Amino acid sequence: MSETNIQALMNEGATKLKVRSKKARRRLFLQRILFVTIGAIIMGVSLELFLVPNQILDGGITGISIILSHLTGFKLGVFIFILNLPFFYIGYKQIGKTFAITTLYGITIMSITTVLLTPVHVFTDDLLLCTVFGGIILGVGVGIVIRFGGCLDGTEALAILLNKNYLSLLVKLFFSLTYSFLHVLALSSPGSLPCTPSSPTLLPPKLLMW
Repeated sequence: MSETNIQALMNEGATKLKVRSKKARRRLFLQRILFVTIGAIIMGVSLELFLVPNQILDGGITGISIILSHLTGFKLGVFIFILNLPFFYIGYKQIGKTFAITTLYGITIMSITTVLLTPVHVFTDDLLLCTVFGGIILGVGVGIVIRFGGCLDGTEALAILLNKNYLSLLVKLFFSLTYSFLHVLALSSPGSLPCTPSSPTLLPPKLLMW
């Protein structure tokens, strides 16, 4: 076999590998978009059909958004989107472009979902059921998004950044301080929110990240 034929075969092989690589990247991209969309919608459903109508508080930026929405009467999705923008920038700079774009997309979908579901009647008025099932559903949604390379709350982005740098103790301390702050803020606000986040909210993401 001549040198020309060998070179032609090598070029053909390289072209096939490039085509396969492009198809694989496209498939992974579509898979990520699909699951981030599902996770964001699930979290939006949990907020608007279980937690927020019953004045149950979530943690992080979402919790602050719930309090501001409760005090001002503005749509929850507006606060979620605006307050998460600085953390989107931090994620872009410190974690990566793909993570930042995935996060921005997920937060946008979740914000739109909460706005669209605002008129829908809550499933149940039982605070215990809403706390348990709302927390579990929310945790599943958050976990799916984290599993596929994004997040739905600015504090999650900070936690991922700290955990990436092996500062697990700081991650735990950060979340403890965040929840303590939200608890005090909720109790001190006019028309205090009667319930704080339940542990089911935190369990599924930990399981789904592996």
